[in-house]
Amino acid sequence: MVDRTMLRNEKTLNAIMEIVESKDFDEVSVRSICKMTGTSSSTFYKHYDDKIDCVLKCIDLYDKDFVNDFDDIHRILCENRSLLVKMAVSKSNHRLIGYLRGMVRRSLGCTDPDRSATIVPYPQEIEIVGRIYLMLVMDFTNPPSKTNIVRTTLKTMSNADKIALNAKKKHYKVLAEVLTKALESRQYEVHFCDDRQSAMEKVLALIPAESSIAWGGSITLGQIGVIDELKKGPYTVLDTADGKTPEEREEIMRKAFSVDYYLTSFNGVAIDGTIFNVDGNGNRVAAITFGPRHVIAVVGMNKVCMTQEVALARAETLSAQINACRFGYEDTLFTDDDVTQDNLNPKSMCNFIEQMTFCRTPGRVKIILVAEDLGF
Repeated sequence: MVDRTMLRNEKTLNAIMEIVESKDFDEVSVRSICKMTGTSSSTFYKHYDDKIDCVLKCIDLYDKDFVNDFDDIHRILCENRSLLVKMAVSKSNHRLIGYLRGMVRRSLGCTDPDRSATIVPYPQEIEIVGRIYLMLVMDFTNPPSKTNIVRTTLKTMSNADKIALNAKKKHYKVLAEVLTKALESRQYEVHFCDDRQSAMEKVLALIPAESSIAWGGSITLGQIGVIDELKKGPYTVLDTADGKTPEEREEIMRKAFSVDYYLTSFNGVAIDGTIFNVDGNGNRVAAITFGPRHVIAVVGMNKVCMTQEVALARAETLSAQINACRFGYEDTLFTDDDVTQDNLNPKSMCNFIEQMTFCRTPGRVKIILVAEDLGF
């Protein structure tokens, strides 16, 4: 049976895309859309509130069964890029941001089935929306400044959201002052950054040109955008993702032990400066412990805990569990109080557990604390 709604939306969307090839989105009128599709204005307004509502319904951004993960978001952006780019710099860009936020929230699992309750922290959501929006506007020769992008994005935040975000930033800064002293007393080199952009810049500033670099699997490094920058820079980069076979990837892991700089993050950090990591293969904790001449760890302040016990528990029962889901190892998840039994699995993310109490070579491990929620 033919889905008339889908056919109508497809026809309308194709018409709008054809129009914006020669016009800015602000210049597109409902009349021109109706003329291109051969429909009347009354029929148009029967299905859509205005041209923006029309575009977003046609793309189907708000179909909760249509957008399930970031692969879906990427596909939507690619398939409708030319149109969304025009919308991103139009006078109605705040409405596009609102719909992008809806996509991201579902992909992050931010809402319950009726979309009413927030489950994960707001800052992570707003950062991703901002980055998607930035990606769209960067298609233009003279994109809006970063300040304007942030200001526009923040229009979608309620006063309560802003208060919560500012309070969390202040809290992280206070914790960072205490933690920095504790880490420095253990001979770590410590830096504090207010956001992920400055964290990326700090990483690049710490690594001299012509250095050899490798990294362990880390969502945090991807979030701050440093991996792409390093690959474009004057460095010798070893990336396990370049290995085409398990044997090639293992060989790259082994070579990583002799690089100048090894990048990573940590799974849990106690306020007294004790660090905890868990690992499935063991290559990451091995490289952090010994081998590379320098280790740079980028750590979101969400990983800081009040005690060693809580930091270790965080590494095992939060970081490891989410990473297991990331790699499709749901059968290794801790399902009861018998953690020892749950760990008896070769694919477990907790095959190797590391506790770091002191940096024996002063300054070898450089820690960048970031006043944001990063990683797991």
